Amino acid sequence: MDINLKRNFDRLIVIAIVLLLSFTSLTMSAFNMPLQRMQSDRIRRLQLGLKVEPRVYQAARGPYGVKVKDYRDIVYYGIVYLGSQSVPMRVVLDTGSADFWVPDVSCQECNYYCHGLPQKFAEILCESGCTTIHN
Repeated sequence: MDINLKRNFDRLIVIAIVLLLSFTSLTMSAFNMPLQRMQSDRIRRLQLGLKVEPRVYQAARGPYGVKVKDYRDIVYYGIVYLGSQSVPMRVVLDTGSADFWVPDVSCQECNYYCHGLPQKFAEILCESGCTTIHN
C-alpha cells in the first residue's frame, strides 16, 4: 500500500509541475509587446545639419560628482492602449524604471518638460503639483 501511495504522490507532483509550467508560459506570453525603433534626435539633427551637443542634466540641489550626458541614440517604443476607450499611445519604454509614465494633459500650469518626471526631480525642476506617481 505504501508503494501505491508513493506512485500517486509522484504523479501528483509531476502533474503540478506541468500545470505550473503551463500557467507560467501563459502568463509570460500575455506581456509580449512588439517593439519599434525610432530614429534618435541626435541622428535627426545631424541629417538636418543642426548643431548636436549632449544634454547635461543637473538635478541635485547640493554637490554632486557625476554629470549625466544624454545622447539619446537608442529609443524603442511600443503601442499601449489606455483608458476605458482603449486609446492607443506610443510610449518610449524605459528599462531602467519599474514605473510607467503617462503625461497628464489636464495639468495646464506645467510646461511639457515637467510631465512624467520622477517625483524627486519634479520637486526641484517644476512647479509644485505638476507630477504624481500612480502605481
